[in-house]
Amino acid sequence: ISILSRRMSGGMPYQVSVADEVRREMFFYFEEAVYRRFDPSLRQLLVRLACFEHFDAELAKLISGDSHVNDLLAQILHDTTMLQFDGVETYHFWPVFRQFLLWEMKQDCTVEEQNDIYRRAGFSYELQDDYSHALDCYSKGGDHRKVCDLLIKNAQLHPGVAHYHEMERYYYAMPREDVLRSPVLMCGM
Repeated sequence: ISILSRRMSGGMPYQVSVADEVRREMFFYFEEAVYRRFDPSLRQLLVRLACFEHFDAELAKLISGDSHVNDLLAQILHDTTMLQFDGVETYHFWPVFRQFLLWEMKQDCTVEEQNDIYRRAGFSYELQDDYSHALDCYSKGGDHRKVCDLLIKNAQLHPGVAHYHEMERYYYAMPREDVLRSPVLMCGM
């Protein structure tokens, strides 16, 4: 609000461009005053976890590959207010700081690194039989083969129903040829 009021002083009307400038200035502040003070492994973890509105320690472990991720999460919880509990085991970032981390990720990570984050998360959700989240992550990660495999697996687990309502958009996103090659996918659809 302070940045916005300074920008609008002198009679400048509120516009989308003003909000973008305020956000950019705030992100530069976060980068300098908060983000750069963390060690590189913690920064990398934060950026990777920002892809997810909510996450748990297991997802954080699979995404980071760090078995000591609980210590890092505890450090963030203790030292800052940017990470909060949703319940006993689920976390989320303060929304504006999450936007900053996503902005930071676009600057620091290649598309392939971002895709790898989503594929790892898809694997984590798949292990938990959470096919809806797994499909979402695999789709964002560009892993169309895993999307197809999961749709087949889901259709086999739930013949006749196949949770079509939750899966519909993934069916329609698949190439028609892939669906026509698989009797299971045709039945699921």
